[in-house]
Amino acid sequence: MTNKTLFQKSAKLFLLLAALIWGSSFVIMKNTIDHLPTFYLLSIRFLTAGILLSLVFLKRWKQLKKEYLWRGFLMGVFLFLAY
Repeated sequence: MTNKTLFQKSAKLFLLLAALIWGSSFVIMKNTIDHLPTFYLLSIRFLTAGILLSLVFLKRWKQLKKEYLWRGFLMGVFLFLAY
């Protein structure tokens, strides 16, 4: 088996895995929305993601500049408005 064939098979497997995760999360989110207000759910999701990402990129916090914060804030405002 060549590397290209192995890569193609693993790519198909990962696409299937992504579809399974995405599809199952739809059912979970549908049931969760029935019991939890939408804004609470969104705030929990984004807060959790923000904490996890800040832990992953902890070493890069030293390179943080004011310009990055301003751009991130602006993107966050547009993301909030989109939701």
